[in-house]
Amino acid sequence: MVYGVRFRVLAASLEGSTLAMLPSLGATAQTRVLASAPPVWDLTGQNADERLLFACPIGAVYCNALPNSTGLAGQLRGTGSPYLASNDLRLEATSLPASPFGIFIASRFQGVGMPSGNTQDVVCLDNPIGRGVGGAIFLTSQAGSAEAFVDWTGVPQPSGPEAAVVGETWNFQAWHRDANPNSTSNFTTALSILVR
Repeated sequence: MVYGVRFRVLAASLEGSTLAMLPSLGATAQTRVLASAPPVWDLTGQNADERLLFACPIGAVYCNALPNSTGLAGQLRGTGSPYLASNDLRLEATSLPASPFGIFIASRFQGVGMPSGNTQDVVCLDNPIGRGVGGAIFLTSQAGSAEAFVDWTGVPQPSGPEAAVVGETWNFQAWHRDANPNSTSNFTTALSILVR
């Protein structure tokens, strides 16, 4: 059975919003927020003590990716909070090949161009570009995903970690190894996030 819920906007931001939910609906729930224009958000959460906390996607995708060896384009999304004071932003890359290495990259500037080296896709960030957001190199899971925590107090940059400032826009992408069909690399979509 499908249940419909109509939301009325009570605040300018959805981050951390809660929704009362009857225990009879089960332990988990999923809904979708639709607007007259994108974004369309799939929200999921856990029912605990009759409250459902949603993980709302954060940021705007501004650059598409080409299909990798899975036949799908790698996707990047942000969850948590874009607020500097909370320092709780997570990046999640999905639709990646299982088990290759990769890195999350960051820049204050957007761009589209071919990076040097052997790649099939475009980097959608412009210099300076920091590498290793979330600590260092990642290894994707068997499900083809990877995630990283963004530390707003020290976002990687070529000259060393730099603190984000409220009002800045930061751009992120994941760069991963691939075999499509030969050894190469690919990128996910690019995500732009306004620091609040």
